[in-house]
Amino acid sequence: PNARMYKSGDLVRYLPDGNIVFIGRNDDQVKIRGFRIELGEIEARLREHPSVAEAVVAVLGEDINKRLVAYVMARSNAESVEEGESQLAVTLRSHLTTRLPDYMVPAAFVSMDEFPLNVNGKLDRSSLPVPGDDNFARQGYEPPQSRFESLLSFIWEDVLNVSKVGRHNDFFTIGGHSLLALKMISRVRQLLGFEMSIRTVFEAPTIAKLALRLGESGMAQEEESYRMLFPIKTHGSWAPLFCIHPVMGLSWCFMGLSKHLPPEQPLYGLQARGIYSEGGPASTLDEMALDYIDQIRRVQPHGPYHLLGYSFGGTVAHLMASHLSKQGERIGLLALMDSFPFDCTRMPPPELQDQDQDEEEALLILSIRGNGDAIPDHAKPFFERASLIRKNNRQLVRTCVLPVISTNVVLFRAVENTALLRSADKWKPFVLGEIDTYDIHCKHNSMVKPEHLATIGQILARKLDELHDLDK
Repeated sequence: PNARMYKSGDLVRYLPDGNIVFIGRNDDQVKIRGFRIELGEIEARLREHPSVAEAVVAVLGEDINKRLVAYVMARSNAESVEEGESQLAVTLRSHLTTRLPDYMVPAAFVSMDEFPLNVNGKLDRSSLPVPGDDNFARQGYEPPQSRFESLLSFIWEDVLNVSKVGRHNDFFTIGGHSLLALKMISRVRQLLGFEMSIRTVFEAPTIAKLALRLGESGMAQEEESYRMLFPIKTHGSWAPLFCIHPVMGLSWCFMGLSKHLPPEQPLYGLQARGIYSEGGPASTLDEMALDYIDQIRRVQPHGPYHLLGYSFGGTVAHLMASHLSKQGERIGLLALMDSFPFDCTRMPPPELQDQDQDEEEALLILSIRGNGDAIPDHAKPFFERASLIRKNNRQLVRTCVLPVISTNVVLFRAVENTALLRSADKWKPFVLGEIDTYDIHCKHNSMVKPEHLATIGQILARKLDELHDLDK
């Protein structure tokens, strides 16, 4: 009694059992990412700008994609608004950042001649337009300067649902926030194999800075990311595990394996010739296999050799094992990830063919289809080469004649999609040794996701440990 009471602004109703149910607000207060925000306060600060006659702030999106969007009507003599939407966004954002905390600064600013009204003459918030790319505050566009920067920009465009992310655009000024940063980190880890913390994003919030930071951390340099022999983990005293790429030609998808392998286990990826600048693609799979053998001998002149192939790479790994055996070398491990001999009678129907793609293909499709835009000009050469290699590899595998080998095989099958499920018996005409099969409950193109790589990595770690003990 006699205590001070406050009006919270929450609208509630009592249930018969005495509990309270939240219905909504009786004001313009909203909650975004844990912060309670008064929209009226943002609108008042916007009206203080000499170019703004009237302002309305709304919330668009759901859950972690919620964003504040400001809609403004310009004064008749406002020159800055007439300079264009992108300049308006930069101008008004700069105005608000000195007056409001970051979480209250809208992500986009839209100039309007008049606000939509309903039949009662009140603001019709449902008719406010969705902001376009020019409505987000960003520096002048400068295209990515490397292939790695291009791949990062594609991921940002997908996560932020914007197009044309330049190398100097700040993640947090073009619609990003801490929750979307976590989503971006997860996507980079999944598709490119790089590990980073949320702090890294705050310290390096542009494509240029982030690419440099990842390179400085020793995870990968730009040139190394595209070399034929891609070093994932170079230290360790054991015989390396060499991973052969899927059909797109890149081996980045194997990077997540290293954390699940024994500490003394080096890890390398083999990547298609021509993906960077080392000549054109192979003319036969035998040529490719011999080329890759030359690459791995630079690191390990003699066996026992450990090989791992994913999808298309499994066929190449099989051929490498055959050639190495003929050269008098011993094969320690031959592991195949959802890879089977090509069977023209077993091609999936058209509606299922998109499911039979590796992670690099998924990244390519993401970049093309993710936001409905075409590939930017600066990235076209890389994706043209990648598409050419993919097309060439698909053709090569159709004309390849597999040899018979006496090596034991470890086979990981993706068993979630029963329409594409194949039996380990498909390998029996080409493998005289034992075929040890492990079913992974995922789809073909999900096999390199972190949770499934963890399962595969643990099995490989056990196999490699056993082989190392035998070689002592």
